[in-house]
Amino acid sequence: GGGLARGGYRASEWQVVLLGAGLDTRAWRLAPRAGDKVAAVFEVDVPEVLGHKALVMAETFGVDFPLSLGDAHASVAANLAKPGWRARLRDAGHDPARPTVWVLEGLLYYLSQEAADELLRTCAGASAPGSRLVASAVNGPSLARARARGKRGGAKATWASAIDEPVEPFLRRLGWTAATVRQPGESGCEYGRWRGEPPPPRDPGERPDDAPPRTWYVVAEVSREAATSATTRRSGEDGGGGSYARRFDFRRDDSKGRGRWTTREVGSDGRNGRNGRNGRNG
Repeated sequence: GGGLARGGYRASEWQVVLLGAGLDTRAWRLAPRAGDKVAAVFEVDVPEVLGHKALVMAETFGVDFPLSLGDAHASVAANLAKPGWRARLRDAGHDPARPTVWVLEGLLYYLSQEAADELLRTCAGASAPGSRLVASAVNGPSLARARARGKRGGAKATWASAIDEPVEPFLRRLGWTAATVRQPGESGCEYGRWRGEPPPPRDPGERPDDAPPRTWYVVAEVSREAATSATTRRSGEDGGGGSYARRFDFRRDDSKGRGRWTTREVGSDGRNGRNGRNGRNG
């Protein structure tokens, strides 16, 4: 709450967007100080992942598990490697005129370089002044090591991209100004979990071919130019149609010992929209 308030906005004005949310539970796990909840939390991922997550949470915590991070929540079914996710996020209620924290943790290196660049550029173009980016990334040697060590069919074997230039100009080119760039294990980036020696410090003249494997934890703010451009584009947009968020509902049939999840689109006015597909858990 206090960190967001420093951007000139109240905590209640902020939105949090978790891109590639997976099984993340921040919306229900993080408890800010009283009165410091954000306006809304959006989780974007493919429908199979969001549906499975809703099923597991409903079976574990019950259907009505309360939010702790924000006042509202929406699951947005979309493939971030393809065009169209931004429109779905907007239709789910994301307001580009309000500040946003974009969380891209464990995501960028699973995308092609072109898709990763476009994702960062799109986030900047949908950001009000003061909006922030929180992301993790790797360099080329780290990507090569992951591919070499990754088991066939394992997650690391599918890594697809890296940042092989200084992180600050890379982000600047895509509409972001880096605030902090740290490696896990460096001072201030241990989080009580690091074991062993800290990573070697960055060398400003380091060449990609000679660099050791590195992982970056980045916090950045949208650049003034990107935010101004986004504001200019939004001024020419109309209000759009109804706002729909894909919700994943879970229903248990105790007589058969089975659970069933369904998807439905719920309008911003609370009315039901189009029905989605059904799935079963045996």
